[in-house]
Order: sequence, then C-alpha cells, then structure tokens
Amino acid sequence: LAAASSVAIGIERQRVPCMIGTDVALALESGEEYELVVTSPNDLDTAEFERRFAIPLTMIGRVSASPPGTVMVDGASVVGAHGWDHFSI
Repeated sequence: LAAASSVAIGIERQRVPCMIGTDVALALESGEEYELVVTSPNDLDTAEFERRFAIPLTMIGRVSASPPGTVMVDGASVVGAHGWDHFSI
C-alpha cells in the first residue's frame, strides 16, 4: 500500500486490534488475521463510523509523504515490507 501510493506508513503496534488467540506480530504479517484498512486526509469520526456500519474503527497509525514506500512499526523501518498475496499459495 505504501509503495503503490508513494507514501510512508507508520503503525503503532499497541493499537493494532487482535482477535483472541492472535498476537500482534501474527496480525501484522499474516494474510488471514486482517481487518480493513482505511486512510483519510482528514480525521474520521470513529463513533459515527461504528454507528453507521456496526464496526469499530481503530486508528493504528499515520500516513505521511516521505520517504515514499516506507513502512514503520513503532518507529522502526520494516525491511522488505510487502502485502499478502493469496494467489501465490
């Protein structure tokens, strides 16, 4: 997502929601333990989102302009970050 959008993405590990039995490391790396990711140029009304769609919205990080294609988790660069490809299995 970061590379395709030419942006940098910073994730705060402690904010990533996880199902019971799943740890954050697995949630960040696996293609099965996922939630939808949304971005917005403006702050989102998370209470209104949950009211309308019956799904909680959790801010887990920020998108910035540079350096493009960079993914950071807790301020540390993730080398070789890539998305999950369900078609490669």
